[in-house]
Amino acid sequence: MKTSTLILILISSGILFYLALSGFNQLNSAAQAAKSDFNNSSSTTQIVTIQASGNYIQTIDGANLSFDFNKTSNHGVILLPQIGKDKSSFIALEKELNKNNITTLSIDLRGMGETIYPKQMFQFTDQDFISMQNDVDAAANYLKSNNVQLIGFVGASIGANLAFNFASKHNIGKAVLLSPGLSYRGVSIVDDLNQSNGPILLIFASNEDTYAFDSSQKIQDNYTGSLTFVKLQNEGHGANMLDSTSISKIVEFFKK
Repeated sequence: MKTSTLILILISSGILFYLALSGFNQLNSAAQAAKSDFNNSSSTTQIVTIQASGNYIQTIDGANLSFDFNKTSNHGVILLPQIGKDKSSFIALEKELNKNNITTLSIDLRGMGETIYPKQMFQFTDQDFISMQNDVDAAANYLKSNNVQLIGFVGASIGANLAFNFASKHNIGKAVLLSPGLSYRGVSIVDDLNQSNGPILLIFASNEDTYAFDSSQKIQDNYTGSLTFVKLQNEGHGANMLDSTSISKIVEFFKK
């Protein structure tokens, strides 16, 4: 092989290595940036671009979310329902939070209630459920666009998993999880259990709801953050557990 050819090969290899290294550094920087302080970011469109028209919030992938927004202060909570229910399952809780000057935003996730989405729930694949995270992103940005600081979530069942994942990734202070599962339809919380600065958790689960109860116990055993597990008996699943006692606990949790 000629000397000039060898030099060209070495130069080309060096350029390729530099480009590959640059690409890796960019990917690594992006991964670090993904765990952001949502409330202190400068733009309301850091995660998604949202539009609101009438009673709908549009997600980045085109779902139109039906929502109820009650602004009573500049501190707010997002409420995420379980499969088979909609935002109306939180009405009693919303009223009590509002009485205590906590703004609420409840949404119908894609496939639920009055939200407009190309598929019906029975047609969903796991990927459709995973894409519900876009619904949470849009809701969070809607709060920010209305000058409300997101202080926490209330989520039921799969809504609990979605709430925990967003709160863990974006430094949101608190989350109430009603019947969480280690994984619901592909929406897993396992990877975020060891976050060093995860949200303060208030978990409710009822003993006869075996999967949610066992999952809650495993969360308590493995979570590295602060957590309170309220163990109930024969109270059902998700928002079905909301009564005057549990609602009072949730309100006090967010008032602290």
